Amino acid sequence: MRKFLIIVVSLVFLGCSDPTEPGSDPKFRVELLKGFLSYQSPQEVMQLLPSSVKVAIVENQKYPGGGSCTKFDTYTIKIKSWLDRQVPGTLRMYFINDSLYQTTFHPNNISLYVERLNADGIQVSKKTPEVVETGVEVRLTLNHVSWTHKQISNEIGAWIMQCS
Repeated sequence: MRKFLIIVVSLVFLGCSDPTEPGSDPKFRVELLKGFLSYQSPQEVMQLLPSSVKVAIVENQKYPGGGSCTKFDTYTIKIKSWLDRQVPGTLRMYFINDSLYQTTFHPNNISLYVERLNADGIQVSKKTPEVVETGVEVRLTLNHVSWTHKQISNEIGAWIMQCS
């Protein structure tokens, strides 16, 4: 009975603890799309982009936090003329609290892009995501492929569960 009580109290304590600020603890950086690493700031990403690309800001929301909730700032950019694996398309990059956590590529030809991914050893399917390296999930949908840093994604989910 005592073990059960300790477990229940521990679970209640963990459930009530303040959520971690998503994207604030870079335990390890991973490549999300060729040349882009998780935890890079929008400024770092902009410095890596060729000067010829046009960047559109899709989202720029700021939630300062309050009470037990930390800040939750979202920022998303879109680049229409992106080339990945010699396939043209549109790239979206998602940031939380100034940390890159997801890239989504919408290729003009999804079949060709999947072939190129497979040739690079990344076996994506619509049924199950591919984990290409520790902490990175590659997911294929009808018209795009997303590269997500799972640690940050989990932090975002935990924040939403506790603060929204």
